[in-house]
Parts: sequence; C-alpha cells; structure tokens
Amino acid sequence: MVHVDVMKAMLDTACICSKCKIGKLQLKEDVERKMGLSSMLILECQFCQKATESHTSPKCDTKCSQAFEINRRAILGMLEIGGGRKSLEKICAILNLPAPMAKEAYNDSLKALKDVIEMQATESMNNAAKLEHSLNKDDASTVTECNAMFDGTWRKRGHSSLQGAVTAISAKTGRCLDIETLNKVCRTCSVWASKPDDTRKEAWKASHQCSINYTGSAPAMEQEGVKRIFSRSESSRSLQYTGYIGDGDSKSYSSVVAMKPYGDKAIKKYECVGHVQKRMGSALRKLKSARGNTKLCDGKTLGGRGRLTAERIEKLQIYYGLAIRRNKGSVSRMKKEIWAGLEHTASTDEKPQHGNCPDHEGTWCKFKAAQRNGEKYIHKNSLPEAVVKEIKPIYERLTKQEMLEGCLGGYTQNNCESLNHLIWARCPKSTSSGREALDCAAAGAVLAFNEGNSALCDIIKGLGITPGTHMSSALLKMDRVRISDSNIQASERHRKMRKAKRIKTKTREEKEVQAEGTTYEAGGF
Repeated sequence: MVHVDVMKAMLDTACICSKCKIGKLQLKEDVERKMGLSSMLILECQFCQKATESHTSPKCDTKCSQAFEINRRAILGMLEIGGGRKSLEKICAILNLPAPMAKEAYNDSLKALKDVIEMQATESMNNAAKLEHSLNKDDASTVTECNAMFDGTWRKRGHSSLQGAVTAISAKTGRCLDIETLNKVCRTCSVWASKPDDTRKEAWKASHQCSINYTGSAPAMEQEGVKRIFSRSESSRSLQYTGYIGDGDSKSYSSVVAMKPYGDKAIKKYECVGHVQKRMGSALRKLKSARGNTKLCDGKTLGGRGRLTAERIEKLQIYYGLAIRRNKGSVSRMKKEIWAGLEHTASTDEKPQHGNCPDHEGTWCKFKAAQRNGEKYIHKNSLPEAVVKEIKPIYERLTKQEMLEGCLGGYTQNNCESLNHLIWARCPKSTSSGREALDCAAAGAVLAFNEGNSALCDIIKGLGITPGTHMSSALLKMDRVRISDSNIQASERHRKMRKAKRIKTKTREEKEVQAEGTTYEAGGF
C-alpha cells in the first residue's frame, strides 16, 4: 500500500519528462474512470503536457474486460473473513481509501467468484470420493459402499432459521463428500411482492431466478438435505452411504430408510459416541436439578460435598465415553466396563466392587493394579450407596442393547462440527445475507476443510490471477501452523489440561450459584 501524496512528492522531486527533458511530472487521478479499488492514475508533464495513464491494478485474465485483480482479491478476502460489501466499505474508510465498487458491480463479482469456488469445491469432493474408491480398492466407475457422517447446521438458533446446510463426511478419510445448502427466502421476491401494481413486474418475473430452494420448517432442513444428498450419491459420487452416522437429533435417518435410495439394500445406523456420552452428563445434571433438595435414604441430599458434584458428573460422563470407545467392537464388553466405572466409583474398603474392572497389565483400575503388585489400596472419595441407587436407572437406560449396538463403530461427528464452524465463520450468524453468500461460504468451507488454506491459490488462479509469492508462502505457513497447533492440542498433556480446566470451571460455577442464589430469571424480579 502506498500513500498517493508520498508518491506525488517523489515524482515531483526526482522525475522529469522523457520527451522534453525539462518538465517535471505531475501525478493526477481521474476519479471518473475509477473502477472499484482500481484507480486511474495519470502522469502529466507540466511543460509539454505529455500524459501517460494506467490503472493501479492489472485486469484478470478472463472474458470480463472490467474485472480488475484488486477487486476480486478484496471480495474473496471479505468472503473468507465473513464480511460483505459494507465491511469492505468500512475498511476502505479507515484506511483512507476511496469507496469500493458499487452494489451492482460487487454482486457481479460475487457471482463470478461463486462459480469458481463451487467448481473448485466440487472437484475437491470428487477427489474425496475417488480416495474412498481407492481405499476400498474399487474402480472409480464402480459404485462403492461407505460409512458417512451426516449433520445439519442452521444459521440461527431455535426453529426460525431461514438458512441451513447439511454435510456428508467420509468416516474413513475424514473428507467432505457432499454438502447441501437450504434457503427459505428471496429478497428480490419480497421486494416485488410489496409492489403488486408495478407494470415492470411481468418483465421481472420472466428473467428472475428465485433463491428459494426449500419451503419447509427450519427443524426439517436436516432431514430434507440428507435426503437430497442420498438421492444423488450414486450419480454424482458413485457412492452408496450404507452406514449412517448421526446424532439422533432429527428424523433424517428414518426418512432416508423410508425413501429407499438404494432399493432393498439396508442402511445401518451408527451413533455418534460424543453425543451418546453427553447423554450421561445431561441425564445426571437433570436428575440433580430435579431432586437436588430431596432427602435420600441416608438423610442427605443428592448433591453436596462427596456426593453428586459437578466434578463427579464430569468424571462419570468421561468414564462412560471411555468404556464405549475402548470396547467399540463388542456390546457385552462395552456394557461390562460401563457398569465397572460406576461400581469402581462406589467401592469402599468395607465393600470393594471391582469384579467388572479389567485385570490386565496397564489397567485403569488402581485397586486391581495394587493387587497385581501385592500392595494395599485405600479407597477415597467413594460415591455413597444412596446416590448410586438414585443414578442406577440412568445407567440401565443408557446401557440398552439397541443403543450400544449403534456405538460399535466408535464414530464421532467431530469433523462435522469442524466443518460447520468453517461455514458460519464465512457467513456469520450475527448478520444476514442472500443465497449467493451462503453458497460461497459453504463451498469455501469445503475447500478449507478438505485442502487447507492453500486452496485459495486455486481459486485465485480460477479467476485468471497469478497468486503471487506472498500469498502462496503466507497460506502455506498458515497450514503448517494449523497442523502443528492441532497436533499439540491432540497431545495427552493438553487433553489433561483441558479436562482439569473444564472441571474447575464447572465446580466454580456451581459454587457461585449456590452462594449467590437466583440472580437472573425471566420476570423473576
């Protein structure tokens, strides 16, 4: 970035006209010929009036003669950080730059960007499907069966969102295989609906392409999106999603089974272990909230010191999740270790209950480990029997055969949550935008998820622009740092730190609520 006044001063003191060899050069800007962020600069000799002019940005190597590189780069940058035309205007104002392109020019550039980004995203998803074929040792033209994670995400919480997206991610490769965006509103239609007597309405109808591609309720968006992905899986990706990994929050799976996308071929349902694990914590917290002040058979309440505290609930939830993950190939072993976790927590020196605890080298049960080493083990902080009696029904419900069978694969939807975050980072929930912005955000998120930040170079090339050394090196560095940070976060040390911090935070919040009482309630004060 160069301040024009600085450039003017340099030219005025250091440059003379190449034609007359006398006159000094004066830098001017032709405001009328400015194209977005590309200004028209004119070098004029003060003596002979010879003039040389040029735009401050080269044009893209595309069919559009008015497409300047700086404008396309600026809009792509806004899309990546979740901004729009107004955000670009504010940045230009702060930097004392002239106003960017008008709304019509911005929308035209956005459409051109959308075509390129969607083309690149489709190619990336096709490559992900080819990788799935190769791992299954199938030919790309052969229809391959695979397991995939499906998840819906909405732009607005609650049941009133006008936009949403549904993603399908391979359980084997972790790459996005398909995405479907759903939009319930068209701003242009809304504007013309308020002008029933306008004579131009018929001409508008003839050329209008409506942005609405879904008319149902917001909660049913996930169901509809999943059905669309299943219906085109064979034709677009040569894949059959015979393993459905979901969180059980919607009717998506049952609706897919009812539509029979692959004839009589069965589609098996797998549960997300992360969501199943959360059910234990949610159930225990709900029980504590409902019966927190009720006296149990030992004369004490469910909560309190040494009983069902926030820290204890967190540990029981973790034990439950670990039991599922460690025994993902067997329901019987899974169920045995889940109950072992509860019994282990309730064990005392007078009544040890470690019959179901694993008895092998490296066992997590310290009682069994002490026995193997011929040492004495002293039980501490045991869960009272009265509390165990209260929470046993929850364990019985969450160890049912049919539910644990869905956890046999040990799958999670963590990848789906990551992709959802990338979508709404590019299309923030705090603002509103049309379908073009949503589609761009979804396609850009898929590229970042599958290929990393370096995929932006391919988008730039698709626009007829050379990325440049600064862009290429910066994006590569971002990817290296991202991978390095991810490896650090996945380390055992950092996992323990996050766990300790989470428990500490919940314990602190629980103590604050007990000490302060109710301080906020709708209409309560």
